[in-house]
Amino acid sequence: MPNWDQSKISKATVFLAGIGALGCVVTEILVSMGIGKLVIVDFDTVELSNLNRQWLFRDEDVSRPKALAAKERLKVLNPSVDVIVFNQKIEDIPESVYSSCDLVVSSLDTFEARRWLNSMCVHEGIPLIDGGLYQFFGHVQVIIPGSDLACLECQPLIPESRLQQVCTLPGEPRRKEREETQKEVFPSVGTISAVIGGIMSQETVKLLIGLGTPIGYLFYDGLSQEFTKIDLKRRLDCFVCGERWKLDELRYFAEGDEKISELKKRLSLIYGLSDPTLIVGTKIVDDKMTITEAEISEHAPIFVIDATVAKPIRIRVVLTPDSV
Repeated sequence: MPNWDQSKISKATVFLAGIGALGCVVTEILVSMGIGKLVIVDFDTVELSNLNRQWLFRDEDVSRPKALAAKERLKVLNPSVDVIVFNQKIEDIPESVYSSCDLVVSSLDTFEARRWLNSMCVHEGIPLIDGGLYQFFGHVQVIIPGSDLACLECQPLIPESRLQQVCTLPGEPRRKEREETQKEVFPSVGTISAVIGGIMSQETVKLLIGLGTPIGYLFYDGLSQEFTKIDLKRRLDCFVCGERWKLDELRYFAEGDEKISELKKRLSLIYGLSDPTLIVGTKIVDDKMTITEAEISEHAPIFVIDATVAKPIRIRVVLTPDSV
């Protein structure tokens, strides 16, 4: 095939986050094509309901860790491929594992985890291919740090239900109850998994070999058999991949008598954070203190830690003239 370079495939290391319906399709294709190394991360176990679309697994795999069962099947498919598995959450994987990979493929089933992985990939400069399914619909998005393509954080297609959840202010008494009752179910069928997983695999190969143009964002309607390609551009004010982030900090204006709890609420609304923790120096700031009492100023930046971002957000608070 013209311009095909198998050596780039056989020398590549691909990180796969989630070995569900899409992950099974992607790994089978990549392993059959002779990918050099595959790093699979998934802390879930195989369930009986998975078997109709997660084709790596069999009846005897039910209740076993997905990552381990997948490794056994993939090594039978192609023994020469180096398959490394982690039966853990993606947040618990050492940063060195990410930095050793050429590309990350994500088929995670929670938007919060996808945001975290997006943040990690942008910071490490690793291309990310993200895919998702819902009933007869699916999507694929390609994120290439440093390009003009939008990342998951700055693109405008975040599900409305997710926006409502993260914009509900943290620390409320109903939070635990809300998390328990708002668990979403994402029904899908194997045919859509095959289509979307195939596209994700193709985008992976394109990036590894250096062929063609990344798709950016692609939506698939399996009922009408229609593809919609959307040209999503990177937002310069995106706090993950925008130009402001390259300065390693964001500027935030506030009054000195504002409570830390109010500051956290405002930051949660602005950046879609779930439950931020503020750190000044080496100390966690008490919610009951004011900005002045916490000795936060333009000369003492704060670091914001949250479950949706892989790295702390550095914010320099500028006090308004009336509060100085």
